Amino acid sequence: MIKLRDVSEIITKGTTPTTIGEKFVEAGVNYVKSESITRTKYLDNTLFEHITEETHRKLKRSQLEEDDLLFSIAGAYLGKIGKVRKEDLPLNTNQAVGIVRLKKNLVDVDYVYYYFSQEKVKHYINILSSQSGQPNLNLELLGNLEFVNRDLSEQKKIGMLLSILDEKIENNNKINEELESMAKTIYDYWFLQFEFPNEEGKPYQSSGGKMVWNEELKREIPEGWRVWKVKDCIRHINTGLNPRNNFVLGNGTIKYITVKNLTPDGKLNFFDCDTIDEKAREIVHRRSDISKGDILFASIAPLGRCFLIQEEPVNWDINESVFSIRPDYRNMTSEYLYMFFMSPYFIKKAEHNSIGSVFNGIRISTLENMLIAIPPKRIMNQFNDQIKNILYAKNHNEQESTELTSMRDFLLPLLMNGQVGFKV
Repeated sequence: MIKLRDVSEIITKGTTPTTIGEKFVEAGVNYVKSESITRTKYLDNTLFEHITEETHRKLKRSQLEEDDLLFSIAGAYLGKIGKVRKEDLPLNTNQAVGIVRLKKNLVDVDYVYYYFSQEKVKHYINILSSQSGQPNLNLELLGNLEFVNRDLSEQKKIGMLLSILDEKIENNNKINEELESMAKTIYDYWFLQFEFPNEEGKPYQSSGGKMVWNEELKREIPEGWRVWKVKDCIRHINTGLNPRNNFVLGNGTIKYITVKNLTPDGKLNFFDCDTIDEKAREIVHRRSDISKGDILFASIAPLGRCFLIQEEPVNWDINESVFSIRPDYRNMTSEYLYMFFMSPYFIKKAEHNSIGSVFNGIRISTLENMLIAIPPKRIMNQFNDQIKNILYAKNHNEQESTELTSMRDFLLPLLMNGQVGFKV
């Protein structure tokens, strides 16, 4: 075993701009807070704040470099670890983030990252940090963290193998971002700008397609379109069930999905789920009745977190805060309704019509009474033909990433414990 401080050039922490009289800005140099350090290897750049270049220069101690390891050393994200990518630079960070810059001639950065990303190690760090009376990890404790110091060539092989899996997961995520963007662009073009193909295959509105004022929606829509309430084009809205006196969480291996597992980009994140047993799932499923083609809808802010179920659910079910919406397939498709719920137009309208002076959720009755413009069946079917393949490919990539993540998490402790090794 060897301590981090013995193989590091620098062990320090970030600085908050307000300590030098500066503040965050809309755009500029990227700035990491601990919530940007997630379960994945690299930082979530969608959660970055920004500071000016001048502030970045002043915060010299916390200027980051490629391959720096960042440890969340305080707060709710304590124990998480991430690695700095070149594309995120220039980059700075705050006092809740520990910075470890390793000596690459002594250790492999990826190997050290994976060692400290093990669940048992993160659990140990949390226990260690609580001994000081406050849930934080000071720089002395951070430097004293130990890891198994294998031969450098073996470290590199372990780091490379696990990195290959993570790079494939990262690549799938990037592809899915593009697919999601493509689907939203098509929906926006067809149903918000009304440039769906007319009978001649030309963009409807810009080619002179007739628009008529709709009093219910307070806007123009194409002639021949109908306006219904959501409840008129669905079979039902169900919910799952909360434990209360019904069952106990933590038993069994069946994933118990809550709103936190639904993402803004249309994914169902199975990580960090509670679990239930088969008996509990039977109780939940009698109420949820989730099935292929249903749309899962997060009822708690922020809206726009939905998931289209494309295969029969096997080993998971939902809690009471997740709505399960089943279209009436005689006049509505899952894909069109899913894209409607994900659209900025719907989100804005739903927030305006929802409960509370500060929006915090939406009731089933409110959702059912939301208005939706219904195109002719020909247009809806054409849209489905384009969007179905996009959503199917996205779902396939997500499933592959889930399997790769399970493989990585299975191999990780075996490699670190020497149960699976390489010839050096």
